[in-house]
Amino acid sequence: MGTSTGGLDGSAPGRVGDSPQPGCGYYADNQLGAVAFSGDGEHIARKALAARVMQALSARRALSAGRAAMAGVEEVLEPSLREVEAIGGEAGAIVLTPTGKSGWAHNSREFAVAFMTSEDNHPHVFLRKKDEGR
Repeated sequence: MGTSTGGLDGSAPGRVGDSPQPGCGYYADNQLGAVAFSGDGEHIARKALAARVMQALSARRALSAGRAAMAGVEEVLEPSLREVEAIGGEAGAIVLTPTGKSGWAHNSREFAVAFMTSEDNHPHVFLRKKDEGR
């Protein structure tokens, strides 16, 4: 999992966005998985979105008690996206589990995502989540 930022034009000197802050724009844990956010950095940081997703992954893991119950893993992103939307922000995120399951979601109009898995060995490229089922 990696994260970067394009920065924010007109920001104050010394401003630190969400990307370099663990628990805000990203987080990774060998036992739980990883998440990376992109979008309105101030809103993402204010709500510590990555930490919320990791807590949801932890709770989901505890509920599944070791079973392979991580299908639909993007469901752990939805509450965080609602949180950021409630304060006027837009964001999108990608989440991965240690077993290789992945998911993504966004509350913005568009959120470009591209990925490839070892199972199908060809790239999947989407501009928005609703395009995934096509």
